[in-house]
Amino acid sequence: MQKKARNPALQLSLGAVEIVENHRPYTNRQKFEYLCQQNPSLLTLADKLGLEVDH
Repeated sequence: MQKKARNPALQLSLGAVEIVENHRPYTNRQKFEYLCQQNPSLLTLADKLGLEVDH
């Protein structure tokens, strides 16, 4: 590339960029699972109250 550009001072550097996908919960089940990841005691509370998450 230096020869084609006729510029010996030309430098090229490459790097990788990590792409982070932001997945938002959509269904009631996904929302509940997301909240349980944030606060595991929520699952215990739902069990004690006999609550079921809609599918």
